[in-house]
Amino acid sequence: MTTSLAHVEIRYEQDVVHARQRARLIAQQLGFDRQDQTRISTAVSEIARNAHNHGRGGEVEFILENTPPTPRFTIIVRDQGPGIADLAAVLDERGSSRSGMAVGIMGSRRLLDHFQIHSTPGQGTTVTLGKELPPAAPPVTPELLQRIADALTANPSASHLEEIRTQNRELIVEITERKRIAALLLDQTELLRQEVVQRRSAQLQLETLNVELEQRVAAGVRKGRAKDLALIQNEKMVSLGQLAAGVAHEINNPMGYIASNLKVLADYFHRIIGYDQRGEEDHGGETAPSGGERCKSDREMENILEDGVDLIRESLEGVKRVTTIVQELTAFSRNDAPECETVMLTSCLESALTVANNQLKYVAVIRKEYESQEEVYCHPGQLCQVFLNLLVNASHAIVSKKLGEIVLRSRHDELFAYVEVSDTGSGISEELMERIFDPFFTTKEVGKGTGLGLSISSDIMKKHGGELLVESTLGVGTTFTVKLPRTPDTNQVSACINNLNELQLHS
Repeated sequence: MTTSLAHVEIRYEQDVVHARQRARLIAQQLGFDRQDQTRISTAVSEIARNAHNHGRGGEVEFILENTPPTPRFTIIVRDQGPGIADLAAVLDERGSSRSGMAVGIMGSRRLLDHFQIHSTPGQGTTVTLGKELPPAAPPVTPELLQRIADALTANPSASHLEEIRTQNRELIVEITERKRIAALLLDQTELLRQEVVQRRSAQLQLETLNVELEQRVAAGVRKGRAKDLALIQNEKMVSLGQLAAGVAHEINNPMGYIASNLKVLADYFHRIIGYDQRGEEDHGGETAPSGGERCKSDREMENILEDGVDLIRESLEGVKRVTTIVQELTAFSRNDAPECETVMLTSCLESALTVANNQLKYVAVIRKEYESQEEVYCHPGQLCQVFLNLLVNASHAIVSKKLGEIVLRSRHDELFAYVEVSDTGSGISEELMERIFDPFFTTKEVGKGTGLGLSISSDIMKKHGGELLVESTLGVGTTFTVKLPRTPDTNQVSACINNLNELQLHS
């Protein structure tokens, strides 16, 4: 709905002032604030003055357009002058140097939301100005329209002097407001400057803290790696401590019969020396021994020599057995060596088996199913420790009174080499399977396990670019699988060396 609120004819200079006053008064009644009232009245004044000065007079119509979604206050200024010959140039402000018309048009265009101009040479110009009503404006009702009409009736046109005074008051208010805004801007600028300084200071502090944090993280990583090495060494010592008695027994057995054999051999040598001395005495005294005595001595000598050969052979076998045990134990003493090397997986498994043999032979029969003798690039000492942990765990899993079985298998495919350690123990439940690689988690009785064996073994396998896999069935048994790459790439080799060198550096 469109409602015409007022008309003002523009014939004299006083009419321009009257149009400005009407515009301000209607804008005030429609709920515009003081700043918008000034903008609307100024725009109307500029276009009305153009109509008076360049269009030979005209009229100003004030309209309220109550159209959704937002009503609009519209002002239409018409004149019957010669029109604007080069309207495009005026709108581009290229004609501003010839007259003030372009200045008034472009100024009004910037002041309001809506601006349209139509001009035909010889037929005049029509300018349409508009501004949407503010959100706080009163609703457009007949009562509002009546209030506007009453206000227009009660406020006749003022004189030029009164209008100038009104404009001066508006200018003073505008200047005061602008000064206040300028002061606020200065305050905000200072606050922003201080904020920038504070942020720069905070950024410097943050950068410093980041450097310190990186240093602390690096130190923490170094300490963590040192702790990893300590845990590995502690677990190794716990494992070797548990097996020390068995290893001592394994060595003590051959050493026992070696010592016994040497004692018998010493006795034999004394007897041989005695026979030799008696023979020399008999020969010196020219007393020939009887045939029976000579035959008896010859048989004893033959028995001594034959038995001596067997004793020496058994002793050599015992020495070989002790040497083998010592050599296998030497593999475990290489855990701190900083280099990796290419070794046969089954040789590391055999080394661990020798160390754990005394503990295993009382609980299980060992069955070997080696299908592969594949070599891998690894740290032999740490790999031996992995196998030792798996063998000891397998022996602990077998709790029945009769002998169980531990099966050792080796195989490979195109990419990986595998070693499996299977037992016929009680198996692991699904709930526990999720936690068996957690540090310090153990199902063993207090004092029988640290809960670090599988965690450390899994970590060792990851550092070698491999995996430690597990499958288990309750009441049937468990199989742990060591999986290692057959031909590690350059990155894996470097990672292995770096990991072990760093562990050695902090040990």
